[in-house]
Amino acid sequence: METVEELVDFLERALDGRARGRVVDTGEAWSIVRRAGVIPDEAPDFRQTLDADLAEYGFALLDAGLALNALERGHTLARRAFETSGRTFENLVRNGDLEDPQRGFHRVMAAAAYHLGSYAAIAYALLRPVDAEDQNLNTAEICLVRLMLRDLGGVQKTARAWLLDDRHQDNAISERLQGPDDDRDAELALILISCVCRALATFEFALRIGVSDFVVESREILSDALALAAEAGMSSLWWVIRLTLGLLDDLWKQSLHMVIPSNPPEGALDTYADMRTVFIASLFARDLAEVELWPSQIDAARRAVDPADDLVVALPTSAG
Repeated sequence: METVEELVDFLERALDGRARGRVVDTGEAWSIVRRAGVIPDEAPDFRQTLDADLAEYGFALLDAGLALNALERGHTLARRAFETSGRTFENLVRNGDLEDPQRGFHRVMAAAAYHLGSYAAIAYALLRPVDAEDQNLNTAEICLVRLMLRDLGGVQKTARAWLLDDRHQDNAISERLQGPDDDRDAELALILISCVCRALATFEFALRIGVSDFVVESREILSDALALAAEAGMSSLWWVIRLTLGLLDDLWKQSLHMVIPSNPPEGALDTYADMRTVFIASLFARDLAEVELWPSQIDAARRAVDPADDLVVALPTSAG
C-alpha cells in the first residue's frame, strides 16, 4: 500500500498539464469536434489510442485520489485528481458514439469523480438526462446514479425490486450454479449487484433516521463485495463498488445528521432537538432529498446554530 508521500509524488507528476502528452487538453479538443463519435474529415489528426489513453489516465487518477483520500481525507491533491479524472471521463462521453456499450459506465465514472471532488452540481448535470436503458447501465450503476441525484426514493425502490426478485435469491443462484448451464461470471455479477443494492438501501435508511451503525453496515457489505469483485476480476463492478464506498463516506460526513450539532448550544430553546429532527426529516422527504451540505456551507451551518454568534455569510452561486 502506498504512503501519503508516494501518492502525493505520483499525483503531482500526473496532474502536470503536460502529462501523457497533454492527454486531457487533447481529449477535450477531440470530444468537442467529433459528432456521434465520428471525427470530421477537416479536423486535426488525433492519435488512434486517444480513447484508451483517456480511460487509462482517468482510472489512474481515480485510483490514486481514492487511496490518498482514504489516508488523508480532503487532501487538495485528491480533490484535484477527482476533478481531472471527471474531466477525462467526460471527454470520453461528450459527443461520443451513442452505440458504445461503455458510454454509460464512463458517464457514471465521470459523475462519481466530480462528486468526490466536491463538484456535485457538475455530476448532477451529467446524470440528469441519463436514461438507464439507453446508457446500458446495470442495476448497481442505476442505484449509484440515483444516489448522486439524491433520488433516495428511487434508490430504495430500485434496490427493493432487485432484492425481492426471485431470480436474485440465494437459493435460486445456488441452483443455477449447480445446473448444467451455469454461468459463474453472470451469477457472481448478480451477487455483487445485490450487495450494492443492499448496501445503498441500508445507507438510505441511515440517512433517514440518522444512525451511524447502518453506515458501518453498508461499508461492511461493500468492502466484502469489493474483495469478491477483485478476486473474480470484475473490473467494472469493482470500480462501481469502490466509488460507492468513497461516496458514502463523503455523504455521511457532510450529512445534516453529522454537521448540525445534536446537542443544543447554550441558550438554545428547549425544543431544539425536536426542531432539528423535523428540519432534517423535511429536507430528506423532498423529491430530490437534501441530505448534506456543500463544503462552503458546513462552517456556516455549525456557527449558525449558536444564538450568541452573529455572522454574515457569502456563499458561491447555488450554495445558499
